[in-house]
Amino acid sequence: MINREEIIQLIFRAIDEVNQLLPPERRLQKTHETILSDRFEMGGLDSLGMVNFIIALEQVIREETQVSLSLADDLTISQEHNPFETVAALADDINLFLKRHQHSS
Repeated sequence: MINREEIIQLIFRAIDEVNQLLPPERRLQKTHETILSDRFEMGGLDSLGMVNFIIALEQVIREETQVSLSLADDLTISQEHNPFETVAALADDINLFLKRHQHSS
């Protein structure tokens, strides 16, 4: 089973892919505190960047874990918080999802 730190590395790989599409001033840093969504204009990705990021991350997760998930559906349904707020928040939510998926398989 993949652990939280390995999930963060997968998120960083997806960030690398998305950063190739962004101008230098909009590129994301690879830290746990990096803001992913641009709510309240605090930085992060615009809507197109978020779509590209989600697609890249879903692909990376599928390659590494053989689990297909739809991040927009699986992580946002019934969530009280934004799972895409930061890298750390996203890693926590993916980790919980993968643990639940493993127990149900």
